[in-house]
Amino acid sequence: MSSQCRKIALDGNALVYEIKCNEHFIDMDLIEQSKRRTQAELLAQLKSELKTNKDFASLLDYCKEKDINVVYRYKGAPQRRAVDIVISPNEI
Repeated sequence: MSSQCRKIALDGNALVYEIKCNEHFIDMDLIEQSKRRTQAELLAQLKSELKTNKDFASLLDYCKEKDINVVYRYKGAPQRRAVDIVISPNEI
């Protein structure tokens, strides 16, 4: 597998989903260049998940209430380069 979520943590004002990426298969520059499109796709997935997962909906309600961003952090290996895609509470 070339990427997978390894860690979910509350980090300051962000709920961070850390996704490990094998840089031999995934081009981190392409992730960086397509941030807006990826953000739109992730936001659509979040909104879809809200309709079917009440626990997840409660978590995102908490994020909105406390002004916490949702961050998808794509972290490459072996170079450990990171690209963050941020979804603000107002966008959820």
